[in-house]
Parts: sequence; structure tokens; C-alpha cells
Amino acid sequence: MGLIATAKVIMRREYYG
Repeated sequence: MGLIATAKVIMRREYYG
């Protein structure tokens, strides 16, 4: 996978949560 993709998901989760 890609670390950038994971970071994007985490960032989105932080924004939603």
C-alpha cells in the first residue's frame, strides 16, 4: 500500500472524529 494513502485516511478520520 502507500503511506500517503493511509495518512489521508487518518487525516479524514481525525476531521470527522
